[in-house]
Amino acid sequence: MITNKKSYSCLITEVAFILLGAVLSFYFDCTSILLWMIFLSFLIILAGYRKIDLIYVHIIIAFILASFLLILLYEGYMIYYGLPYWRGGSDDKAYETIALELYEKNIFSLSEIKSETDYSTGFEFILVWIIRLSDFFGGYHTIIFRLLNIGAWMICCLLITDNMSDTENKKCEFLLYLLFLFPNALYISMHIFRDTISALVLILIYWIQKNSYRIKKQKLISSGIVISLLIFGYTIRRANILYGIATILIVLLANYYSDAIRKEEWSILLKRKKTGIGCIVFVILLTLILIVFMASGYLAWSLDYSLRYVNYYGNILEGRGSHGILSVPLLPFGIFFRMLYGLCVPFPSGIVNIFMHQNIETITHFLTSLGTVTQIALLPFLVKGVKKNKDIFLMFLMTFFSVICTTFTFRHFIYVYPFMIYLIVDGLFRTDKKSMYTYLCFMILVEVILGCVYLVL
Repeated sequence: MITNKKSYSCLITEVAFILLGAVLSFYFDCTSILLWMIFLSFLIILAGYRKIDLIYVHIIIAFILASFLLILLYEGYMIYYGLPYWRGGSDDKAYETIALELYEKNIFSLSEIKSETDYSTGFEFILVWIIRLSDFFGGYHTIIFRLLNIGAWMICCLLITDNMSDTENKKCEFLLYLLFLFPNALYISMHIFRDTISALVLILIYWIQKNSYRIKKQKLISSGIVISLLIFGYTIRRANILYGIATILIVLLANYYSDAIRKEEWSILLKRKKTGIGCIVFVILLTLILIVFMASGYLAWSLDYSLRYVNYYGNILEGRGSHGILSVPLLPFGIFFRMLYGLCVPFPSGIVNIFMHQNIETITHFLTSLGTVTQIALLPFLVKGVKKNKDIFLMFLMTFFSVICTTFTFRHFIYVYPFMIYLIVDGLFRTDKKSMYTYLCFMILVEVILGCVYLVL
């Protein structure tokens, strides 16, 4: 019966994606969209298979909504800029233009791409192969990668949702909707940016490490996959290797102590000899990794990379409050200012700007500002979600502090959202209704007061 129900759920999901693909193919006059949607549906079903019979309807509804929003964004850009790119042409246009040029030159291998450009070779490799395969079935359209990128974000959400038990149906459904349709993350995924794919690499490493730890037969295979992901992630964005290694260490540490923590208090656990040995091994591994990075010059590159971003934002944000925050030295006080400001990125000024001008930029800024306001209002539940989710909390800290201490780029916060929103949803469902309403009313009141101060100043 269970198998039949899962088969039925998979079939309905597949049919829904085929129908959606047919509609999108007709709308954009590109038949290859349909084939990519079929391929994407298989990946999504595979990622969510364990709970597919419980959430397939929600997957379909959420993806249809995202596709509709993607069409609106695409048409808005075309009307306002005449080009379907962020602000008429930014990194997304550069990535796609380079990939099209590589395709015209018949360059498809990583080594050949690297000899042509050092501009995220792994990401260009993905793009040029999507263009090449699309050309066999009706040609390439810029909307194809955007749909695949949204699909990659859906897979991230499904893998994170997999952390919850099968008995937590309502929580899984709420997490899927809130995380997948979170305006800030979905907006990033609707462009030809490498950040969503980078986040997927991170989530895959986390999911594989977490699920293969106890199954000895899978350790060798999973280790090979993880190493491959680390290498390929590095070709997409150099910092991905740091995220990946940190994720492996966090999951190993969490798995090592998970059983003991359930049975004993931390004070007792810390006195155990095995715990001490584990901590020593962890510190040695971390030290060795730092030595390797220092010897290879990667650590120096990372620090220089962070400094270049600070200078870059210092120039474009001069005269604004955010420039003042980023210009404060990281230590001893700058990190605290960045931490507070990082919880408000992107700054929700779009709620005010929408009443002054109405165009695609102010509309999208308004929607992402709503995402930020929602994020701030739900922060008390993030704290409540920490108790039962130590590994997720460590992943949140790792991604959050790595972003605020280095690039502080809005797009890079997509690394943070899966772990942050998981903690929020778990904390929300562990809170009684009376306390929940109290927290929400208090946070909304704080936001209103701060908004009034912002308008006055």
